[in-house]
Amino acid sequence: MIVDSHFHAWTEECAFTSERGYMPGMARPIEEGLAVFDDHGITHGVLIQPSFLGYDNSYMLECLKRFPDRLRASVVVGPDIDETELEAMDELGVVALRINLISSKFVLNHQLNHTFRLYEWAAAKGWHVEVYADGAIWADVVLRLLPFGVTIVVDHFGMPNAEYDPDDIGHKAILKAAESGRVWVKFSGFYRPNVPDIVPYAERFLEACGPDRIVWASDFPWTGHQDLHPYQRTIDIFEEWVSDPALRTRFMSDNPAKLFKL
Repeated sequence: MIVDSHFHAWTEECAFTSERGYMPGMARPIEEGLAVFDDHGITHGVLIQPSFLGYDNSYMLECLKRFPDRLRASVVVGPDIDETELEAMDELGVVALRINLISSKFVLNHQLNHTFRLYEWAAAKGWHVEVYADGAIWADVVLRLLPFGVTIVVDHFGMPNAEYDPDDIGHKAILKAAESGRVWVKFSGFYRPNVPDIVPYAERFLEACGPDRIVWASDFPWTGHQDLHPYQRTIDIFEEWVSDPALRTRFMSDNPAKLFKL
């Protein structure tokens, strides 16, 4: 088993939200993503709801129905969703709630506070909460989420930002929160953080989280940065960072199998 822990898929028929920060240039259906996986020896993938689809997770859920043995998913939901809908998602292979504090136009207080009951449900159900945030905002994120007992999954190295958080307040907050044993980090989207070198951050995360709470992901098809690089490049860079084959197996196989219930 080799798992890509973060990728996206959509079609032209999807309902694009008016709250989107941008419009993707072309459709990237699930068939394309799985074909890329097959070409690179990837057996499983975790679909992440893209910001431009808002709360409409219907295409992802359709993908789960079609490929239940290969896929899991992380959804973005509104505050009024009921537990019956969440239970139905769980049966299809949804394993997480996602909070997007970068691409979304919602402010921090709205995004975090309006879904308190959902965090309690997620903790009880064994779902994790995946957070896409950057810079110093992480100090507030972990402070609010950890008391609910949920596992927090940090997207794209926590998106350190040298311009807005030169003292790495957010990064330090994640490292501190990792002491709880309920913080995981995705080594993904290496091209997104606004720092000269992401490797020192990766090294500190490995030290703080240990080898059992790190997962690798491609971030295919690099939403907002389409055609940035070939898929193989994400694997090559990861292998440059993680030279130990045993560690790579943990990050690409053992750890995601546990986190995403594969």
